[in-house]
Amino acid sequence: MKRGKFISAGIACIVAILALLMEETAMAKTVNRSGSSKSDFAMECINTCKWTASDIETLQLKYYFEEILILPSPNNNIILKQYLSCNDSKYLDTVSKDGNAITITQGQRPSNVTYQSKLKLYIPDHYNGTVELDVDEGSIAIRGPLAVKTMMLNLAEGKIQADKVTVINSLTAHAPDGVVYLTDCTGNIGVEVGSGSVIINSCNIGGSIKANDYTAMNIGLSGIYSNLRISNKEGTVRLGLPGNDSFRINAFLTDKDGVLRNNFSDTFTNDGMSINGTWGSNPKKNIIVSSSDAITLEKNK
Repeated sequence: MKRGKFISAGIACIVAILALLMEETAMAKTVNRSGSSKSDFAMECINTCKWTASDIETLQLKYYFEEILILPSPNNNIILKQYLSCNDSKYLDTVSKDGNAITITQGQRPSNVTYQSKLKLYIPDHYNGTVELDVDEGSIAIRGPLAVKTMMLNLAEGKIQADKVTVINSLTAHAPDGVVYLTDCTGNIGVEVGSGSVIINSCNIGGSIKANDYTAMNIGLSGIYSNLRISNKEGTVRLGLPGNDSFRINAFLTDKDGVLRNNFSDTFTNDGMSINGTWGSNPKKNIIVSSSDAITLEKNK
């Protein structure tokens, strides 16, 4: 039995190492900065930082232009890896530590040349801390499965994507000039965009989804985690509701020229400006939806 346990442990270790190596070699889309050359440069890892996750309560990243990929760590460490096609010490990111808080700031970048860059952040599953990303332009992608306590994603311009993420407190995704994609996520969320799109698939969520400009929202829910408010100032909302949950819903138009469609249940009332109804036994969770243009309710597939 002991020999079998050692063999199983060894196999698990090898699998974890191979997974990490595959992430190293399978580079996703890179960030290209315009300059004098159009060549496709090969990136290399120019910097690696590592911390014991239990010692860190807050991890904050500040970047003005970057593609950031967040992945499950193969161990109990938070690991940060910086990739750049130009290797020079002056391009290293700055790391500062204050007690249990770490702040990572983007370093200098090449000027008047084309370069490619990428940042990979590995976080242990069930990390009991806060991860905050503040990026001016680029992309943020999370590829789980990954459970964290709190995650805050702020991207002024670009794309935020989260796949298979579970949060204990909340996941916030703010993209004033960008798009937000959530797939198979669980917990309370706070999504806010300007114009663009919000695409949510197979998520068990509560909280708020808000658009401050013309936006197309395509939302498919596998469950209602808590009260949910969806607000689209100008645009369309397609909301796929789960048939295996219980909730109360109020969907209404903020403009008389808008269109309401109820393809979910004949028991819901529709007076042309609002849809109201209850679903399931003893519903305690509330869904409020508003938009000026069009709202469509249907069963999530």
